[in-house]
Amino acid sequence: MHKMQQEAQLGRLQALVDSVSDTLFALDAQGRFLYASPTVLSLLGVSSQAIVGQKFLDFVAWQDVEQAGEHARAFSVSHSEETRQRVFRMTTVDGLVRHVEVRYGPPFAGDADGAVAVGVLRDVTVTFTMTQRLRDERLRLRSIVDASGAVILLVDRDLNIRLANHEFKQLRKSDGEPGEGADIIVSGLDPAVLERWRTEPLAKEDIRPVRFTRALLDAEGTNRVFSITAKPVVGPDRRLRQIVFLGVDDTERHAAERALHDADRLATLGEMAATVVHELRQPLQVIVIACEAALEEPQDTALVTQKLHRIDGQVGRANHIIEDLRVFARGAGSEQPHPFNVADAVRGAINLTAAATRNAGMKIEPLLVDGLPLALGHTAKLEQVMINLINNARDAGARTLTISTALSRSDDKAPRIEISVDDDGPGIPPAVLPRLFNAFVTTKPSGKGTGLGLRICRRIVEEMGGTIGATNRTEGGAHFVVSLPPTCGLQ
Repeated sequence: MHKMQQEAQLGRLQALVDSVSDTLFALDAQGRFLYASPTVLSLLGVSSQAIVGQKFLDFVAWQDVEQAGEHARAFSVSHSEETRQRVFRMTTVDGLVRHVEVRYGPPFAGDADGAVAVGVLRDVTVTFTMTQRLRDERLRLRSIVDASGAVILLVDRDLNIRLANHEFKQLRKSDGEPGEGADIIVSGLDPAVLERWRTEPLAKEDIRPVRFTRALLDAEGTNRVFSITAKPVVGPDRRLRQIVFLGVDDTERHAAERALHDADRLATLGEMAATVVHELRQPLQVIVIACEAALEEPQDTALVTQKLHRIDGQVGRANHIIEDLRVFARGAGSEQPHPFNVADAVRGAINLTAAATRNAGMKIEPLLVDGLPLALGHTAKLEQVMINLINNARDAGARTLTISTALSRSDDKAPRIEISVDDDGPGIPPAVLPRLFNAFVTTKPSGKGTGLGLRICRRIVEEMGGTIGATNRTEGGAHFVVSLPPTCGLQ
């Protein structure tokens, strides 16, 4: 009965061994197989009976024979009972090469039966091949990323760098602050947008790319302008996981467009010259008349005081006109963007165009809100945008132009400074409206407009992180909206 129980137990054990997909094996002191489970047939193409007596190294591919021999010799002189793990290329009887994971160690005491090593063979060819392909694909993608010429940066939600290509590393090195990490790129992203990405679940419309411009030093210390696109990557929970930044060197195009800005500004300045002279002539005439009146009655102290106050007021008016003209004529040049008051830029544009619009019979109605946040950019550049919009309305034959400012909040709850420009002119032809801000698109007669004005306006506004759009009013006329992100709190 006891013998029957042992046989039954051995039968169950053998069935268990036979059911294991890996191959169990035992080797003697000469490295010959004493035993191999039946699965060795599918692994090496030889049956478990036929493999007994054959050497393990005879099935190892020639490329790994030396390495396997060294491991065998090290094992034979070691008294450690730890399990070892290696991966060798092994050859089947049909000449196929498989990657096999070998786990082996000494047998349990009393169970040797002449075996010095027992273990498991596992076919890892598929896993090895997939791992190798993944490694090769990563190397290929890495070479593409490094050879792209663009700055590529991948950060996690805590803004730790997860991937950075050669171009970014060169920029960080040339920037002089190697410990600065991703800040040289990330700091150009609107803080309100970044905060929303990091704290809120993002809907489909929230993961659209965001574009901004960043000035950085290259390896030679030259200031370069990069157009950067930031794209959030979210997980199944719609929470931010990573942000991808792609920066393209836009220095040459930026310089060309800046030359267009300057040419457009100087053309506008030339157009305004005659009207500005007229604006200055009026206070000068008043000053002359006031001086003559004061000289005629030198003893009348009250009269002289009154005339001096009038002279002082007219001098202030002339200085204001000259200062607006000076700021506009100077432009922004290579100045770094700085916080500025949007309302001041709108008022400057209105003052510079006052004479021309008055002569054309157009009335400007400013509805400017005080205390709005400051925008980041240049007063002169926003003046250029507003002057262009005012002149376009004037040339279109509008009689009334309303310019209003407000602080609005879009669907994503991010505050925006909005400037609305509404006129009562003929509006924008529907065929032109979709491409209004493209280069060389104009509604003016031939020889009157270049078609670059609104394209320049869009570029200026986008450099400030904003947008500009146009529609036609239901009641007639055109409606333009300039939307800018605030750079600080309420004044």
